[in-house]
Amino acid sequence: MNDYNGFKKIAQQNVLSTDETCEILGRTRQQLNNYVKSGSLEILKSTKNGNLFWRPDVYYLAKQIHKERIRHHHEILGGSTSQAYQAAKNLNLNPREISEIYVFFEEKDAIEKDFYYLDTLETPDTLIAIHAPNFVIIMEDETEYWFDGFNCGYGGEGPSGTEDILDYWGILEKTTDNFRNFIASTSILHIINENNTWTFYKEKSHYRLNDELCDQIKVRLYSFNQKLILTQENTNFHYTNSISTEILSKYIDFIPQPVSVEFLSKERALESGHFSVAFSKTILYQIIIKDITDRELWIEYPFEIIPPKEQQSMLELLNMLDINITDKSFIEKAKQWFGAKPRWINHKYTKEDFLS
Repeated sequence: MNDYNGFKKIAQQNVLSTDETCEILGRTRQQLNNYVKSGSLEILKSTKNGNLFWRPDVYYLAKQIHKERIRHHHEILGGSTSQAYQAAKNLNLNPREISEIYVFFEEKDAIEKDFYYLDTLETPDTLIAIHAPNFVIIMEDETEYWFDGFNCGYGGEGPSGTEDILDYWGILEKTTDNFRNFIASTSILHIINENNTWTFYKEKSHYRLNDELCDQIKVRLYSFNQKLILTQENTNFHYTNSISTEILSKYIDFIPQPVSVEFLSKERALESGHFSVAFSKTILYQIIIKDITDRELWIEYPFEIIPPKEQQSMLELLNMLDINITDKSFIEKAKQWFGAKPRWINHKYTKEDFLS
């Protein structure tokens, strides 16, 4: 009798539902349908409960989505809210030809959505600062218009400007108080034109609250060798478990599908460009976690206190970092991430590897 357990395991790991596919791609169902219609993604099987997709195909598309935007200088229109409003009007856009609109409170969320350009010419093995807009229009022909001066997330001039321009294009009625509260209370507003019907999606920011947690942890976004990098810097070497869940949320949101973890010695970090310089301090990133989409998380960590042990999973790696998760609801949410066994994580490292 044939043993099909291996085939079953492969199917379980690689067949994705529509919701799982949307989550990996960071796209809505409508956007997923557009990828299918354009031939960018093939349906593995259609069922009465929805479509199924092949995981490697989804990951390949996720990489293409991340790399498709041009990283050279992109004009950001506006500056002040009044300047942004006038610039938007001067474009003479046909609202029916607008495909999507993104509105952000926090620039980092725009960067994470891949709306950014490099501050300077990219050079190999160098962290490059990046800039992003707060308001993005995507046309049907994929032309993008970026603005500074419109935003959301509070009751002020920027969100009021967003309300004004959306009213001007007939996307919402400015007199509706509900929309004013909606714009003021969301950190990421995603508006999609579906057959000339505007649908509003409210998304959660990964960076809005406690971005610099207790003045102990700072997170920054850079470009490095054409990859998006999230760095974690410690203002001191004291790690407190009380803030670890919030820090970990950023990690999981940024690299939901880790594929490898690498530990770097001080010399290797300096040699390979895994460092930054702030004032008179050189910050070394000696833990590098890579995601399937080529994003990377760089963690500053004092390896002089690393336990000489093997890490068999992401959860054991977190334990090594003194990050002990006790929130049961969070554990359930992050169960897949905790159990991930990325390549290179199983090597046994000792203190001597990092103290030279």
